[in-house]
Amino acid sequence: MSMAAIDDYMTVSGKRYRVRYRLPDTRQASKGGFKTKRDAERWLHENEAARHRGEMLDPIAGKATVGALGAEWLASRAHLKPSSNSAYESAWRIHVEPKWGNRQVAGIRPSEVQAWIAELGAPSAVPEKRGPGRPRSSKGLSPTMVRRCHDIIAGVLDAAVSDGRISRNPARGAKLPRKTKRRHNYLTRAEVEALADAAGERGLIVRTLALTGIRWGELAGLNVGDVDLERRRLHIERTASRVDGYVQIGTPKDHEQRVVAFPASLADALREQVGDRSPDAILFPYSHGGHMVTPTVSEGSWYDRALAGAGLPPDVTIHDLRHTYASLAIRSGANPKVVQRQLGHASISQTMDTYADLWPDDLNAAADALDDMGFD
Repeated sequence: MSMAAIDDYMTVSGKRYRVRYRLPDTRQASKGGFKTKRDAERWLHENEAARHRGEMLDPIAGKATVGALGAEWLASRAHLKPSSNSAYESAWRIHVEPKWGNRQVAGIRPSEVQAWIAELGAPSAVPEKRGPGRPRSSKGLSPTMVRRCHDIIAGVLDAAVSDGRISRNPARGAKLPRKTKRRHNYLTRAEVEALADAAGERGLIVRTLALTGIRWGELAGLNVGDVDLERRRLHIERTASRVDGYVQIGTPKDHEQRVVAFPASLADALREQVGDRSPDAILFPYSHGGHMVTPTVSEGSWYDRALAGAGLPPDVTIHDLRHTYASLAIRSGANPKVVQRQLGHASISQTMDTYADLWPDDLNAAADALDDMGFD
């Protein structure tokens, strides 16, 4: 039995059995708490079989806490975009570490993880800020945030499996809340112009977003040298994103640079915006210099005022201008592959899935085509 032995000992609850054995590196280890000798022998046989398969676990390593391994896991994600890292670090600090930080990875059960997921998404009672202590209802976390929290604990436990601390990940296989797909707002060409006019000096920003489909961070990251007025192209090489209160310059989404076209109607305005400035100058800077941040970060932004001035619903987000481009392009008969490249989607299927509602006539066309085949 490879230097293994079973002995008994007394506890306040009665006799218990302990297995003493050696790890592959010859260190001695033990596992106790078995109520019967048969249970101890069964575990010993399974442990010996795992040794021969090279799957033997180190019980000492399994005592590592989620808190200690979580810091390592977060550090291993340093290659990701700053905005993504910030979101995960925040979820770790607020939701994951307080719950699991002191727990040993070997002691976590699947049922506990599932119960925690349900708890995160459920409404809770929080103290009223004022008044005689009457609780008020608070919504649970969004499905996206719950999934992010699950990603973290599952990722930490994946690393524990890879390191031989536990045999399987108790977080995998958990039932997660479905992400609710937000309805896209599509503006007409006339509504784009109304919004741009209401935006005043920032009207070119509205038109550029709605008529090229680039993301806000991509527009904010544009330099003068990224504008090719002769070929009517914008070179998307960087993004300016607000992270933890500061604007950070990074690569575009999925780290993919691309070139997008802009319509002739924007050429004169962009030429004036470029002027005789240095190629390294920010194309759309703040009035005080520096990169602009998403205008919907605070209430009463210039974008909110422009929506009101144009008589548009307040739920039309700045990102809806990107969706508007897709709508205008598809309805004008643009090739879906061209739309994909313009938007910077990873695949044509992503474009088709995202904007499936813009091809409603295809359903009737497919059905009518069956009748057109005849009965021969």
